Amino acid sequence: MEQQKNIPTMTKPPVARPGSNRPERPRPDRPRPDRPKKRTKKVPAWAKALIITGLLFSSLIFGMKIGYSFIGNGPISDVFSFSTWKHILDLIIG
Repeated sequence: MEQQKNIPTMTKPPVARPGSNRPERPRPDRPRPDRPKKRTKKVPAWAKALIITGLLFSSLIFGMKIGYSFIGNGPISDVFSFSTWKHILDLIIG
């Protein structure tokens, strides 16, 4: 008796994809080996909001220091002085 080779059969006949001249590759009946799924860590919305708020606040502080000390030629310690910002608001508002 002659032994038959175990040849996988096709599940679908080759069909041309829309917009392509090449036929679809035939897929064998045998299942694919299990591949480990890639795990992605999702960051909660509250953590994203907290991070963005922190970055905005730190960029505001950094911008105030740069603007007042380097551009305005004032001492860095005066950036957080209440009298400085009161004076600036008085100049703007009138």
